[in-house]
Amino acid sequence: MSDAAKDLLHAWLLRQLDAERGAWLDTQLAALREDPSDAALDLALGMAPRKLGKAALALSADDELRASIGSASPRPVLVIAPRGEADTFPERVAAAAEPIDDVRGTAAYRRHALRVMTARALERTLVA
Repeated sequence: MSDAAKDLLHAWLLRQLDAERGAWLDTQLAALREDPSDAALDLALGMAPRKLGKAALALSADDELRASIGSASPRPVLVIAPRGEADTFPERVAAAAEPIDDVRGTAAYRRHALRVMTARALERTLVA
């Protein structure tokens, strides 16, 4: 890959990420330049979904439900709702996503999966 293509890809990635995740990405890329071994690459790629955001569900200290989506939208999405709206939260998460159709699945299937996974996570984490 040419340096111009690398610079373009890096700039695009940084526009998709917030400052904290962009800084993490820069740190990982610098480490890979110093140690381009397969082990270093495996470590960086293994951490990427957790650091750059795939999906997460949390209950904040002020009783807000928070779901972050990174794999079903062109950029990370954060959905926030009061704990009292847990019954409609899975639908809100699915509606906030911007999935695409491709060979691995349709956008409709991905929205459905987000809805189901959010509902299951809520059932497992919210104890009455």
